[in-house]
Amino acid sequence: MHITWKHITQTAAQATRAVLGALRNRWVRWSIQIIVLAFCLGYLISLSEQIKSLLADVEINYTALFISWIFATISLYLGIPSWAWTLACLGQP
Repeated sequence: MHITWKHITQTAAQATRAVLGALRNRWVRWSIQIIVLAFCLGYLISLSEQIKSLLADVEINYTALFISWIFATISLYLGIPSWAWTLACLGQP
């Protein structure tokens, strides 16, 4: 059997349409999402021992943590009105 480039591209286009058609089905999408989440959770669980040993060695500087939290909060409350004013100047509602 002689396979031409045109036959290959037609077959690839049909396969693409079939896959996209299958992905439009919500059950297929949900199944894929559940599988991906299961693999992610499995990966995190497999690393839990390393994470536990890493966190056991960490000493938290609560003063620096509190100061960074204050700076983040101030930045947030300064950023909200400036973002609203920027949008208002650009004519956005």
